[in-house]
Amino acid sequence: MAVSTRRARKKLGGSYHTHAQVIETNQRADGSWDVVTKEGTIHAEHIVNAGGLWAREVGHLSGLNLPVQPMEHHYLITETIPEIAAREERLPAGIDYEGNIYFRQEGQGMLLGTYEPKATPWMVGGTPNNFGHELLEPQLDHIAERLELGFERIPALAEAGIKDMVNGPFTFGPDGNPMIGPVPGMRNYWAAVGVMAGFCQAGGVGKCLAEWMIDGEPEVDVWAMDIARFGDYASPDYGTIKSSENYERRFVMTFPNETLPKGRRMRTTALYDRLTAKGAVWGDGFGLESALWFADGPEDAHEEPTFRRSRAHDYVAREVKAVREAVGITEIANFAKHSITGPDARKFLDTIMAGRVPQPGRITLSPMLTAKGKLYGDLTIACYADDDIGKEAAMAERQAGPTIKLVTMTIDTDDIDVSNDEAILKDGECVGYVTSGGYAHHVQQSMALGYVPAELAADGTEPEDAQQPDSPLRIEGLPPVIRVLAKRAGAFVNAFRFRRASSPMPVRG
Repeated sequence: MAVSTRRARKKLGGSYHTHAQVIETNQRADGSWDVVTKEGTIHAEHIVNAGGLWAREVGHLSGLNLPVQPMEHHYLITETIPEIAAREERLPAGIDYEGNIYFRQEGQGMLLGTYEPKATPWMVGGTPNNFGHELLEPQLDHIAERLELGFERIPALAEAGIKDMVNGPFTFGPDGNPMIGPVPGMRNYWAAVGVMAGFCQAGGVGKCLAEWMIDGEPEVDVWAMDIARFGDYASPDYGTIKSSENYERRFVMTFPNETLPKGRRMRTTALYDRLTAKGAVWGDGFGLESALWFADGPEDAHEEPTFRRSRAHDYVAREVKAVREAVGITEIANFAKHSITGPDARKFLDTIMAGRVPQPGRITLSPMLTAKGKLYGDLTIACYADDDIGKEAAMAERQAGPTIKLVTMTIDTDDIDVSNDEAILKDGECVGYVTSGGYAHHVQQSMALGYVPAELAADGTEPEDAQQPDSPLRIEGLPPVIRVLAKRAGAFVNAFRFRRASSPMPVRG
């Protein structure tokens, strides 16, 4: 990596400094930065905190507290295993979600690693400046149970000698994903921290950051890694607690309806106790607790993690019926609210929004687009004018015809629904991904939304053979379908058909 960086520096005219400890980062009035090192000061338009184990310390230089935490981690490498030495082909890597272990071939032996059931945060108070990536003393009692399970799963390991036992720190974020992108509220300050699998993730992280800096946005949606997904509630202590929780669950099966218990109740509304008394089952988003659905009372208010329709299904059906036939009240504290005032408030909203302007006293749902005409978000807006970011790009796409379309799909299945990111297959090839899905109680049908190539968006698109005899889901007498591969218990959700295709993103012409 260092060699590649030096070559890029020579080719592109940059400067490259090694062994230059940063002691200050000071921002100038024009938004650029002076990076002060013991070897001198470097002036840069942008700076990127890619401090790894020292990400917290680098952040402190600019008044930034990052919720990341180094964790101790163990793995072992065996001596040569005869069964591996006799093979011509390399063994595939594997993960055991029940045992929370991972393994891969290492030379003619095996590497076996585990995320122990009780995490060990390392240097909670800060990483020493003189730490040189030394290894830590192995704590075999922390991993003995997992090693025994690994030997049971792979008997050849039990007969092999252990060549190396490794314990070293690496950095985790609160949800296990990297934290990248422009830091909210800080001009020209970027983050690339919490990248726990450096060699696996660094290339993609660097590519996204480069696109973000140069083009204004990454090529792909990186919200799951965007540092903006955490707010001020995510303190360093929060980072230690949630990083530990995520570490312990790194290779534990996660379910789409599952909420995790640690670091909760960071923020609640005035109705929290009253809604709890009514049987609210809580989830959290951006540190705020919000009611997901209501059980019959506090004792009944619990969820059972599953890939299938959960115990919430009948309760939600009851709520849907009540709201459609009578009336319902919802708390909207978990929706961000912004009041735009001043003489240019209308002009400002007119610039950043793309939807139609409602009449005074009316409200509407309006898309916010990126400069490239891609959907950035949906906001409920009242009373604003007429000029939008992304309009030119969106109009050009509309005139040329969209390459992909959003389609509404139904799924014929008994008790399993998609949620998001499931691949949509056509003739064995992935043609798109599900953006959202679930059970629609009023029409009593499993449904989903997803983007597919425009030529496949017509009603009645011919499918490949979607019958899967070994699947717990069956297809009987369906119109033409496009198969969808669902990441649910190894099953195929393969009974999707298009109800209708949407038009391109509506903009005013």
